[in-house]
This record gives sequence, structure tokens and C-alpha cells, in this order.
Amino acid sequence: MVVADETVMVDSELLAQVVTKYRREVKQFQVGMFDHSAEFQAKPFKDWDPPSVVVRSVSDRFLNVSAILSHLSFEKAFPKELDDPEAVEIHLSFGAHHKKLRKPMKVPSAEAVAWAAAIFGPWASSAYWQGPIVANTFGHPQALHFVLYVSGEGVPRQPPEMGFVHKKLMLS
Repeated sequence: MVVADETVMVDSELLAQVVTKYRREVKQFQVGMFDHSAEFQAKPFKDWDPPSVVVRSVSDRFLNVSAILSHLSFEKAFPKELDDPEAVEIHLSFGAHHKKLRKPMKVPSAEAVAWAAAIFGPWASSAYWQGPIVANTFGHPQALHFVLYVSGEGVPRQPPEMGFVHKKLMLS
């Protein structure tokens, strides 16, 4: 696994703005992702319908920010991870576009980090920033990506062995 010594700090003011202004949207992600029964754990992913949302940016009045949540089983994505084949990668990506021009724009990094922390909620400190992981050949700004790895028991776990850089989210 490639986990950098570096961390990505969550701007607590931006986090508070996201949580306050978009509490319904954040809840939509969390209800789809977490099981609140006996323990706070990930829902079974068999029938999971990952949410997505487009909202006004809290840091740039000319931007709309889009968030897409997806998941991928370790069995398919990381077949060499034999220790927990039922583990899952929860993947969160953010993009942005200009509200009036409808042109793709660079997503404000601090806002994307705040959104990731809000959506991952109590598990934010177990999540990782991966940055712009997909090479873009069309000249469009790249999306920013965040991941949370969940064991087969539904609790956070370490990243698998792979070549992506992972920077831990740090709440202030």
C-alpha cells in the first residue's frame, strides 16, 4: 500500500457550512451507506443504490459541485487481497462546473475535502484523499477522489496493496 506520511486537513469552517447548508444531501449519502441498527457499520452492499448530488458550491458562488458515491468489492478490484475478499472500497468523487457557462471547472479542493468529511461522517478519519487519479486527455479539470475501505464485517480497514497515493483525512 502507498500511504503518504502527509495528511489532508479538513477546513472545519467549510465542513460546518456543508453540514449546515446541505444536511439533507449529506444525510442522503449516509443513509445509503450506513446501517444505524445495533452498531454504526456499512450496509450490506448487495442491493446498495449509491447516491449522487449536484449542489451550489459553498466557497465559489459561480460553481456547482457534483458528488458521486460508488462502491467496488475487493474480490473484483483487488483479487490479490485474500485476507478479506468481502471487503469493499467506497469511492467518492467530486467535480465542478460553472453555473452559467456550464463549463467544467476545477473543484475547490478544500470544499471537496469538507464534503468528503461530511459524507463519511464518523468514519472521516478512516478515509483517504487520492486526488485527481484519472488522467484527463480532453483538457477538462480532473475530479478529486476519496476512498474509504470497509471490511467484510462492515468496519473501516486499511487500504489494499496498490500503487495509488493515499493521504489520510485529518479533522481539526
